Amino acid sequence: KYGAPPPPVPAPDAVAAAGVASAQEPDAEIELPAWWSCPRSADGPSELVPLPFSSAARKAVQDLMDSTWKQVVTKDRKALNAGHTVKRFEVVQVSRNENPKLWREYVKRRRSVAGRMKGEDRLTNVLTAGASEDLGVSQACCNEYLMFHGTKPSACDNICQNDFLLKLAGSHRGTLYGSGLYFAESASKADEYASDESAYKGLYAMLLCRVTLGRSLYTDEAFPDGKMLLESCTAKGAQYDSVLGDREKTRGTYREFVVYNGSQAYPEYVVIYRREDEAESAKE
Repeated sequence: KYGAPPPPVPAPDAVAAAGVASAQEPDAEIELPAWWSCPRSADGPSELVPLPFSSAARKAVQDLMDSTWKQVVTKDRKALNAGHTVKRFEVVQVSRNENPKLWREYVKRRRSVAGRMKGEDRLTNVLTAGASEDLGVSQACCNEYLMFHGTKPSACDNICQNDFLLKLAGSHRGTLYGSGLYFAESASKADEYASDESAYKGLYAMLLCRVTLGRSLYTDEAFPDGKMLLESCTAKGAQYDSVLGDREKTRGTYREFVVYNGSQAYPEYVVIYRREDEAESAKE
């Protein structure tokens, strides 16, 4: 089933009264995150900043991967692991993507989405909602959450430099909910889309992204109309900003979150990790 039509969009003066930043504010007023490592020029170069092993942010990433883990075996998981049962993930390295250009584009889109939100649009049960503020502060007013996106190590640098490419959406595993960017609230779901490479044998990559979901169209259809969902978020006058696909209800697996505008997701952390499986644990 699909979600009911959303309530009317609030007038601009009502948005301003609620203290939500206007989408028309000039770029110069977009501040770079206070949690970035050092002052940067708004038009300066991007940099992947490795986090020290003992840093609070690195520990927060491990905690988030542990707390969102679900022991759910999907057909994709079975195909990936060929009989091995993954027990948990061990974070090996975390780098923060400090890219002023992509950040400005993301914040402009976030402001635009926030201007359409009302209190009843808030999502309250997202698994990553409890993420530590050591990873940055999220804006609940526009359903902004940190979310996982599985990939391969060599792709991380390009995404962090140039953002996601919507034209490649679904090239790895398909587009059940239409051609968009797919994110997971559970690390174990995102891991199904991660892979290692010869230069990173046994090491996998995940992006921890800041995602603005805005008004989310809910569906628990087993075989949803992907084109309709896409148009509900991208057509002129569209009333939604994202799709929440509830496979947890339909198939007993995971929920998926999809946005169709690349500027609604900022690739903030590159996480390199290894899989710890039951067989390895038994040998220890």
